[in-house]
Order: sequence, then C-alpha cells, then structure tokens
Amino acid sequence: MTNLPRHVLVVGAGIVGVCTALCLRRAGLEVTLIDRDEPGRGCSFGNAGIIAGDVVAPIAAPGIVTKVPGYLADPEGPLAIRWSYLPALAPWLVRFVWAGRQRIFEQNTRHLASLTAQAQAAFAPLLTEANAADLIRKTGMLTVYETEQAFADGRRDAAYRRRFGGEAVELGPAEVTALVPALARVAGGVQRPNPHQVIDPLTLTQRLHDLFAKLSGRTLRFAVERIGQVDGQWQAQGQGTAAQGDALVVACGAWSKRLLDTVGLRLPLDTERGYHVMLPGAGELLPMPVSSGEGGFFMTPMRHGLRIAGTVEMGGLERAPDPRRVEAMLRRVRRLLPGIDERNPSTWMGFRPSMPDSLPVLGPAPGRPGLFLAFGHGHLGLALSAITGKLLTQLLQGEAPSVDLAPFRADRAWS
Repeated sequence: MTNLPRHVLVVGAGIVGVCTALCLRRAGLEVTLIDRDEPGRGCSFGNAGIIAGDVVAPIAAPGIVTKVPGYLADPEGPLAIRWSYLPALAPWLVRFVWAGRQRIFEQNTRHLASLTAQAQAAFAPLLTEANAADLIRKTGMLTVYETEQAFADGRRDAAYRRRFGGEAVELGPAEVTALVPALARVAGGVQRPNPHQVIDPLTLTQRLHDLFAKLSGRTLRFAVERIGQVDGQWQAQGQGTAAQGDALVVACGAWSKRLLDTVGLRLPLDTERGYHVMLPGAGELLPMPVSSGEGGFFMTPMRHGLRIAGTVEMGGLERAPDPRRVEAMLRRVRRLLPGIDERNPSTWMGFRPSMPDSLPVLGPAPGRPGLFLAFGHGHLGLALSAITGKLLTQLLQGEAPSVDLAPFRADRAWS
C-alpha cells in the first residue's frame, strides 16, 4: 500500500475479528471493531476448542464426488446436505468436488499447513498479555474408530499427515483404553500430540477483547448492512449508524458474503452449520479432546462440562436447527462413553464460514484499495485467528507477510 492507513475498521467480533483488531492495535493503529453482538457470541462461542498447530487436511478429499449422494440421503450423517438448499448450494458444491481431486487436495493441504505451522506461536504473545494462558491446555487429541474398516481409513489418514510433517501415532484397542479409561473398547485410535485445547472459548475471546479495550481499542455495537467508500474513506453503515476509517477489514464469518455483495464482490462462500451439546456433569470423563472417526465430531472436556461438537450440515443461514443432528451425535457418544451423565444438556448451532477448497480468504480485496478480507476459515477459525491477525497487520503496515498469501487470495482459481 502506498498510503498506509492510520484508522482501520474491523467488521466482525468473533475470534478472528477480535484477534485481528487486537494485533492491529498492538501495532499502534487506531482500530474500531464493529459487531451487532457481544464479542465471541457468534460461531466462536460454540467451537470444539482445538488449536491445531500441525497438518490439517481439507474437507474436500479425493473420492468426495462418490459420497455426495449419501450426504443428500442421510440427514443425520457427519456431513449432510438439505435437499431444499441444494439449488442454492450447487455452484459451491461443484467447486467443492473439483477441490477434492488428488493434486488439488495435496496442494491445499500444504497451503493450510503454512498457516497452522505458525498458529500456536502467533497466539503466545496475545495469551500472555491478555492473562489468558490458563485457558489453554497442551493435551494433544485422540481420534477413535469403532470398526476395523474405519480404523484402516484412520491409519491412511495418519500416514498422510506424516507425509506432510505432522505427528500421528496409531494405537491399538488396549493402548486407547490405557490412555482414556472411560472409553468403551474400540478398534483403534490415532493420537496427535500437537493440538492445544481451549477450556472456555467464549472467555478466551472476551479476555482478548478486554486487552483490546485496555489498549484504547474502540468497539461499536450495530449490525453492518453495507460497506462502501465515502470521500476516499471506507465506511460501515447500518441501523442509522456509520463509522469511517482509512481501511476496512471484513471478518464477519459466514455473513461476509452478504456484506461483500454490497460492493459487487462475489465469492463462493457458504456456511457449514455446526452443532454442539454441553453435558455439565461429564466434564471429568476425558483427559483430552477425543474425536469420533465415524461420527465427525469432538468430545472436548471444558470448564463447564463436556462439549460434543462438530459434524457438517449444508443448509444456509436461514433454516432452523435440525435436532436430529444432536441426537445422532449423542447416540454414538453413548456407545463410546457408556453411562455418560446426560443431565441438564444445552444445545447450540452456529455457522462456520466455508470456502469450497477449505482455504480461508486472506488479504486485499481485488480492485478495492483499502478493503481487506479475513474470513472463510471453516473448522479452523479458532486455530487460525491469531495468525490471521498477525498477517493482516503485516499487510496493513506495508510489510511482507510471514506466510505467502497468494493461495488465499479472493481471486484465486475456482475451477
């Protein structure tokens, strides 16, 4: 940028937006953070609490095209597509299938790894300054498989991760039981020692926001309905209110697409509707996050109980939650954790911002100087929030980013 901004608007106060605003403020820029809700109350509230610093594979994998009919047929499966949403989803789905080709899949794995490799280090200074290190546990995680066929898939996944430098240790049934005694006997598991666990995602976002406020960052509460340029500045408008700055960062997750439509920028962003159920009496059962290989969800011990979170439902932003999604997870949990305390459950659904290639959109908006993009993180919003803030700050200060952002451009190839 030839003229570096002094005042930046950040639209979206989830974990990505808060980390971005905080990093910008720590660098000395004037920052206004804007959201219709309190910080961390959107998708950031309900995640599985995992900060992965190792290899994470894209959702679109080789062979995905053969599985799409099953996604349409099974509303309770780990990845489901609502029939009524299929016409709207079709363009995204075509790109999703294309991204599942072996060459593209491996290419995108490398791109994601370039971000995850710096994810935990980027968090470190923010956690220290925000007095939030007590919310992080270096536990690693375990994926378990109930059948031999599923475990065979798990071993292939572990081998794939190791190819790209990740750590993944295959465990037999007795080794799984020794590591996590509360689990029923399973066919096997894969342990990843790298991931860190967040015991309270909402409190983490709030403490980071408290630090932003302590550093004289400004927060406004209103729903941004449109953005645009006024007299050479970027403006966020909504509800009879407006704010202006030299630059603007769109970091409002699944709602980013609607906002970018107002400046004529069309991107293939959709939402993966994710669910969770909290069981307050079961938080002591597990020593680390455990995921179900067949079920596509995590069981994470947190400060206020056991959070069972995950699966993917493609159904847009408007449709009501489907209670069958939660019940399907609970049926499998009952098999994995016999006798689990299910009293006083609470359920939730959130909207993960999802790009068809599983790569976030990071960097300047094409043809719109002063507009920057930071969304589309899918399942990795928490994990990649701090590194996203660091990279956007480097860009806005005119520095070379520490990660090559070309693969994450808004105008990257989609077909």
